[in-house]
Amino acid sequence: MSSNIKGEDRKIAFFMKSFVVVFVAVVAFLGLIILMSITNERNRPNLTSTNAPAVSETVGSDEAVKISLASIITIGNHSWMPFPKAGEVADNPEKILVLVDLFERNHPEWEIIGWRVEYKHQDYNKAFIYGLWIDYRPKVETADKSSKPFTS
Repeated sequence: MSSNIKGEDRKIAFFMKSFVVVFVAVVAFLGLIILMSITNERNRPNLTSTNAPAVSETVGSDEAVKISLASIITIGNHSWMPFPKAGEVADNPEKILVLVDLFERNHPEWEIIGWRVEYKHQDYNKAFIYGLWIDYRPKVETADKSSKPFTS
């Protein structure tokens, strides 16, 4: 009977060791995730200006399209313009184009080279527009070619 107790003690000891190893691994993993999120938050640049005005434009007889310039996030030559709106992209083309135009008018020093709408279909008959990604580059001043004589 004493040999059976030793066998069960070994099983319990093995189970306890396994439990401790798994517990330590989970705690270490969670600590790493928390450390990474704190580091990312500290290294995030200040992306918005609190003094930026809001701009708006009326689209036909529809409600005005309003956006706060402070809500636009810009890094490098790319900007994110939030425009949370329930509905399909195809149902809002004027509003989307007005937003691109507002961005362009507020940044005449930039040339927009591309933009795209960020949206998601929530189910087969509902969609949600999150905003616009806008890509640009600094405008380059070009010489007026019409003033030069044509040479062949």
